[in-house]
Amino acid sequence: MLTSGQVLDSCTLTLARDVAQVTAAVAREDKPEAGAVVVLLPADFERRKIPRHTSIGQTDASGVAVIRGVIPGDYVVFAVPPSDDFSYYDLEFASRNRESATTFTAKPKEQHTLNLRLARPR
Repeated sequence: MLTSGQVLDSCTLTLARDVAQVTAAVAREDKPEAGAVVVLLPADFERRKIPRHTSIGQTDASGVAVIRGVIPGDYVVFAVPPSDDFSYYDLEFASRNRESATTFTAKPKEQHTLNLRLARPR
C-alpha cells in the first residue's frame, strides 16, 4: 500500500479509463433473484491469479447487479448464491463449473448487459 508522500524508485504506474461496465440480470425459475453474487472471472487462467481482474457484484431486489470498472478482456461469468467460503475465488472454480458459465468479452468503455440463471456451484 502506498502512503502520501512516499517516494518510489523504478516504478511504473499505469492508469486506465477504458474500463467496461456490466449489468447482469439474474433469474431463478424466471423470477428475479435478489442477493445473488455475479462473478466475472478472466477466461485466461493466468489472469485469474491477479485479484484485480476478478469482478464481483450482488443483485438488488430486482435481481440486477451493476459492476463497474471491469478490465477489458474475455470472461466466464457465474451467478451463484452468496457463500461464506467465497469458493468462486478458487482458481479452479471456473473449470469445475464450466457448464453453468456464460462467456463474454468486455470491450473498453462499453456497457454490457447479461441475462444469467442462478447456478449451484460445485
